[in-house]
Amino acid sequence: MVSKRASGRHAIRLAIICLLLVANPVFGYKCALSSQSIREAYFLGRKNDAATAEFMRQYVHHLPVPRTGAYIAEIRLETPYAEVVERAQEELVYTAQDATREFLDKPCVLRLYVKIYFTPSYTAILRSDEHRVTLRSQDFWHEFKFRFLQADEVPPEVMRGQPIFASSEKGMRQLIGNEVYAEYSAKKVAAEPTKIEVLDPSGSTVETVFDLSQLR
Repeated sequence: MVSKRASGRHAIRLAIICLLLVANPVFGYKCALSSQSIREAYFLGRKNDAATAEFMRQYVHHLPVPRTGAYIAEIRLETPYAEVVERAQEELVYTAQDATREFLDKPCVLRLYVKIYFTPSYTAILRSDEHRVTLRSQDFWHEFKFRFLQADEVPPEVMRGQPIFASSEKGMRQLIGNEVYAEYSAKKVAAEPTKIEVLDPSGSTVETVFDLSQLR
């Protein structure tokens, strides 16, 4: 016969195991920045040398041009640490104190950026006939699907897009693509390999993997 004490200990162990299973990845990807880590990231960005470039390469994946369909040119996954490095690179007048004020105690999110460009088989022209030309919407990114995959798909907290323009020879702005931006709560993300998938309107899929156990 099992004693009440042993039965109680067993129940407690089961409760702890269940809590851990449910909580994973509730504890999430650890990306909250201390003042020391902000300063480290700031000075890495301020150096803006080969070491800085090598560090930032981990966060940006460049994809090959497809035979057909839209060109998913770049997928970038940015952590708060990488964001500090990038800000320190880009801002001319920006001190370590500025970085600390901006990033200390800031909500911990991961930021996804995807650049999509037109190709000869996926153009700005949607339809063309004898009478008129129909252009794609400047927000054509809505035709695509974006998936952040770990054990399950992680939903974005924020998702939006903006057009990418280039200047033509006549000085006019020409739509050449879209950049999509999404935010993911670190509480819902585990420190493990993460697959980013982009599905284009034809059903083709482009994917790449970022190992969050290795990214700061």
